[in-house]
Amino acid sequence: MFDSDQNPDQKTLSLRISNLRPADYGRYTCRASNFLGEDRKIMSLYGKKARIKVLFAGNLSFIIREGRIVLSV
Repeated sequence: MFDSDQNPDQKTLSLRISNLRPADYGRYTCRASNFLGEDRKIMSLYGKKARIKVLFAGNLSFIIREGRIVLSV
């Protein structure tokens, strides 16, 4: 978390998550309170699985041996 004050009457805090993983997905709640009251905001963090592209530069063949596929490039 880091603080980035631009105005002394206003406070801004940020949460940075490095090396984001699916385990980090979920709901995050920010709560603030002072003598005037309190407030909270909820944010949901989610993502999609990345599409994997398989590129082959050459011929691809396969052989089935004992129920397993053996690939040759």
